[in-house]
Amino acid sequence: MQNDQYNRRNLSLSRWIRNWLKISTVICALDVVYTMLRPYTLRGNTLGIFYELWNIYSDVDLRYATTNDIVTMATGRLMIIEIILNIVALCLVSLTYLEVELF
Repeated sequence: MQNDQYNRRNLSLSRWIRNWLKISTVICALDVVYTMLRPYTLRGNTLGIFYELWNIYSDVDLRYATTNDIVTMATGRLMIIEIILNIVALCLVSLTYLEVELF
């Protein structure tokens, strides 16, 4: 029993890593929405007010500003995988904290 608790403690992630995953998930989700809903998220359109920081960045990074750039669109789609993996990692950590037997 004591060995089982030791193994669970080793499987857990540090608090800063869990916070990083949570913050990263939110930022990546906002970025995916920004790239997938363009032109609505651009300045002067319906969602432009919510994405002002992204619009400022697109003033500097012209590739990011182009609505049909293949690299920006592919990066947005790949971030969906990152979001899913972040959520899976957070769920697995919460399962070990709840001491739920997986097997």
